Amino acid sequence: MGCGFLAMAMTAKLGQPMLAAGAIIYTVNMVVLIIPASLFFMLSISIGKYYSLGQHVCIGRLLRHAWILAILMALPVMFIFWYILPVLAWFNQPLQVALIVQEFFHASIWRVPLFFMSVCNQQLCYGMRRQKIDLYVNLIGAALFLVNAYSLIYGEFGFKAYGVAGLGFAYAIQTWFYFFFSVTIFYFNSKFHAIKLFSFKQRINMTLVLSLIKMGWPISLQIACELISLFLCAIFMGWINIASLAAYQIILQYQFLVFVPIFAISQAAGIMTSQTLHGPQPDGISTIGLAAVRQAGVISFAAGIMFVIFPIQLSRVFLNNADLQNLEIMRFAALFFFLMSIYQLFDAVRTVLTGLLRGLRDVIYPMIISISFCLIGISLGYFFTFCLKWNAAGLLLGWICGVILGTVILYRRWSYASKKLSLSL
Repeated sequence: MGCGFLAMAMTAKLGQPMLAAGAIIYTVNMVVLIIPASLFFMLSISIGKYYSLGQHVCIGRLLRHAWILAILMALPVMFIFWYILPVLAWFNQPLQVALIVQEFFHASIWRVPLFFMSVCNQQLCYGMRRQKIDLYVNLIGAALFLVNAYSLIYGEFGFKAYGVAGLGFAYAIQTWFYFFFSVTIFYFNSKFHAIKLFSFKQRINMTLVLSLIKMGWPISLQIACELISLFLCAIFMGWINIASLAAYQIILQYQFLVFVPIFAISQAAGIMTSQTLHGPQPDGISTIGLAAVRQAGVISFAAGIMFVIFPIQLSRVFLNNADLQNLEIMRFAALFFFLMSIYQLFDAVRTVLTGLLRGLRDVIYPMIISISFCLIGISLGYFFTFCLKWNAAGLLLGWICGVILGTVILYRRWSYASKKLSLSL
């Protein structure tokens, strides 16, 4: 995510239309990649359960079938990547912006299958408590990505300047590197030999592939609703003007930069909750939940303070100070930063509570609440913006109303579930 932030800052220097296109690229990328990939987010919890029970062979079998599902899911996503232009035209996006977006997705199309398979590899590392492997591979891949992005966007080190297409190429190279390097580690590292990942003698069990879909679809539907709402918000910003869309892109970059550690806390809390539930001391679940919520709250609060105090300075990372046309973008961004500081504080708590409930195998209820708060948020945002004429700020105000409601309900759910578990021990 940090690499994407820097890469978007590089492309933003190419002009205001490029910055506005970045908002569409980012949200479409999240929708068509993260929604299918979220089917695999329960893998780490299942792998963690098998690992704690000593059923190592089941882990390798599960991951092999997850790879098969990843390849199958890549095909429709690649189709969307290739035909993104008519999709954006249907949403009445500016042609100049849509053509830039098309360049990116055509360049990064071969990233898709390896991206989904890489998510599976990442979940394996999390479930087997080998997070450092994922960290080290990502750090090396990040360095490779930044060099490639700089070279291919601007045409440095003897390469041709591809602009936003260069960013797509850089993402593809990074994804292929991550997958093959992580698989190489799994093959040679003795810690992974017990799972027999490379034992291909067994036949493909489509029932197991379908079970992966059954296990992950509630999470996928939940994330789908959230990301589609972000995409619609970007579409609505584009209807207002390019300046508000460009400012929204700036906010998205910082929001997801903060979201990374919070999501990591949510994932870790879910895995620890699952392992504790099946371990010798299941009464420690409440302690895990409280610690996770506190950590996420501190991170979000600190980021919110930065957003409120330094909005102009943060915006300048993406904007050319000498261009007077960027003053309107900065004005939108300053307002968006203030509203986002409120939103992300509640969203951080909501994200962690969702992860904790997943650890208890409670995935349907968080899905229903997430869908509800997204529908409420986007509906109120549309009403505030286009009916009450509150301009672009109305979209974010609608989101704030929705996320506060969702956080309160999920907190009550977690409190009830943890107390019920304590009484049953």
